[in-house]
Amino acid sequence: MRKGNFKKIEVKMSRRQILKAGIIGGAALFWHGDTLFGLFGGSKVALAAIPGGTLDPKTVPKYITPLVIPPAMPNTGLNTYSIAVKQFQQQILPAPLPVTTVWSYGASNNLGTLNYPAFTIEAVRGAPTTVTWINGLVDTSGNYLPHLLPVDPTLHWANPPGGPMGRDMRPIFASTPGPYTGPVPIITHVHGME
Repeated sequence: MRKGNFKKIEVKMSRRQILKAGIIGGAALFWHGDTLFGLFGGSKVALAAIPGGTLDPKTVPKYITPLVIPPAMPNTGLNTYSIAVKQFQQQILPAPLPVTTVWSYGASNNLGTLNYPAFTIEAVRGAPTTVTWINGLVDTSGNYLPHLLPVDPTLHWANPPGGPMGRDMRPIFASTPGPYTGPVPIITHVHGME
């Protein structure tokens, strides 16, 4: 904290003044809620459109679909796995709502294991386990899929436009770059491993 000549200012308000300020502030939020945040039943217009559209959360039935208990991921040998992240569609919301496009992991040689949440890697503590992670976010021709969300390529991220040699460095641009068209960067992490 910086030292200096600061004056201590005390503001005393009665409970009545605090109550009035709260009422005025709440009324301002209610009055402008449709333009600020869409609060209090205001405008339902999204600030930024999401590809594929959105659903009103009030229309989605709650607690209908049972939780999935992910089965074991098949291995390719003794504690050896080859796992790819893929894009696919799965019924996440209760039927008859539409299927959801998801990215999740499955055995690279068994598309039947693609599921969200992904299958579980079962390993024995202390026994070495080898996993080969594959970025399989490609179309049928092998071209990289575009990201589902907008990507700002001017930010530092896992694979900036500098390519493999430019990883983990801050990209420098002379002008605003076009949309990112490279592979979707994935940072694979596991839960429950030591």
